[in-house]
Amino acid sequence: MKIIASSELQSRFGAALDLAKHDPVIVTHYGRPVVVMMRYQDGVETLRLKASQALRDFLRKLPTSPQAEKLSETDINRLVREIRP
Repeated sequence: MKIIASSELQSRFGAALDLAKHDPVIVTHYGRPVVVMMRYQDGVETLRLKASQALRDFLRKLPTSPQAEKLSETDINRLVREIRP
């Protein structure tokens, strides 16, 4: 992973963009990392993973009931279909 200062990025944006197409580039400001440049597909995948982790964390916090734990996958799919518009 390449690290580049924001001041250098301003003068070498094209080169940094080319680097980011192959490997993420960390951009620093006053020596602190502030931004990561990466391929679009990698960014989308990262956001999807972050969202799915947040959903898993949320679902783990929900209270469960003995009735809900007895539901089969077929039952769950039927319930979801019933509440969809």
